[in-house]
Amino acid sequence: MEKGYTLIELIIVVSVMMILTGLAIFNLQSIGGGANIEQAKTIVVAALREAATSSRAVLDDQSWGVHFETNKIIIFASSGSGFSETDSKNKVKLLGDNITCDVVLSGGGNDILFIKRTAGTDQPGTITLSLGSDNKEIIINSQGSINY
Repeated sequence: MEKGYTLIELIIVVSVMMILTGLAIFNLQSIGGGANIEQAKTIVVAALREAATSSRAVLDDQSWGVHFETNKIIIFASSGSGFSETDSKNKVKLLGDNITCDVVLSGGGNDILFIKRTAGTDQPGTITLSLGSDNKEIIINSQGSINY
């Protein structure tokens, strides 16, 4: 009797290993997607807090706000004219691959502007971040409080 493995046994073992590897890679990718949307939520909340704090401190004697686009946000200073894409003080924050940002504000538009000294806002509303079927919601009220 010879010792060793037959070709059929080797093919079966390799096939099982390939299936298990494929399942592991699929599960790791779905876990990574959840981390990406959490990271995007953290970026948005941090940007809102930075703009509110800058307005409360009357930094550069201006109001500060956040402008929302599909996959990025921009922290901006405003002397009363609102968001200007060419302002050198703008800080762009990318939200990540395949993450979309949907903004519904009480006054419409894509900008939340915080009032100097109080950090309240006239544009309260909801920001929804989406990655596939995973959604995260951030709510800003008129006092500038951020809930997520």
